[in-house]
This record gives sequence, structure tokens and C-alpha cells, in this order.
Amino acid sequence: IGIGQVMPDNVPSWTKKYYGRSLTPHEYRYNREAQDAVLNGKFRDMLAYYSQQGYTGEEMIRRAAAEWYGGRGSHHLYDTTHKQYYDGVAYPSFREYTTNIWRMYQQGGQ
Repeated sequence: IGIGQVMPDNVPSWTKKYYGRSLTPHEYRYNREAQDAVLNGKFRDMLAYYSQQGYTGEEMIRRAAAEWYGGRGSHHLYDTTHKQYYDGVAYPSFREYTTNIWRMYQQGGQ
């Protein structure tokens, strides 16, 4: 749901933590401020985790992005090149996705 494609089951707890109050998925879909708070807060937490694991720079960013893209435990896939498929639709590979996130990070989130 929203700009970060947050899974509906995560919305109540993540909005409570990062936005200050629990929202339903429907409320979240139409609240850009909450979406920004969740995306930025959760990604910051993920970066802190990978930093504590000893990763820095591009690898830290791309591992966090891989986890965001593929879910918990996907960080090790950050450099795989095969396309992802869901419900018969092709999506970028982990390498394409995480490299794009790295580039946006270098450009200040543009």
C-alpha cells in the first residue's frame, strides 16, 4: 500500500511506531504524511541494523533495499540478476531494484 508498497498486515504496528498512531490500511492509503513517516522510519531502522552488522555504504543500502523488496531474510539476494515474478507479472531483479535505490540515495532521495 502506498509509496513504499507496505504490506497491509504491517500498517497498524508500523504507523503506530513511526507515525504516532495506528492506522488501518485504508486510512494509510490516503495519508501521504503517514506513508513518508513509515517509509523513512522503517528504512532508517533497517540501515541501522545492517550498519551494526558491519556493512557500510552501497552494500548496506542495497541489503536494506533487498529486504524491503523481498521481505525479511532477502538481504543476501541484493545482487541477484534474475527477474522476480508475482502472479505472472515480471518485476525487476534484486540487483536492478537495489541499484536503483542506491542511485536515489546518492542523489539525496530524488
